[in-house]
Amino acid sequence: MKSDTNSLPLKEEHIINKSVELFNDNDPCIIHKTFCMKKLYLEITEYFDSVCKTGINRILWDEIPIKIRELIDIDKDIFCVQVS
Repeated sequence: MKSDTNSLPLKEEHIINKSVELFNDNDPCIIHKTFCMKKLYLEITEYFDSVCKTGINRILWDEIPIKIRELIDIDKDIFCVQVS
């Protein structure tokens, strides 16, 4: 499956939290920061991949687990997400 999830903006606080979790580093260098971002993008991608496998191609924003929604730094009102 082609994934555009890596272009989603991530909330900085979650990148830092992941860095603390993985490296005990609250001021990550670019290498740690990039690694943490990849881990967070993987969580998002795995979720949307699992949705696609069920045949669903449109999901309401409120139906996306809060754990996934909170990672994404979007300040606009979102109604649904189209996946393919």
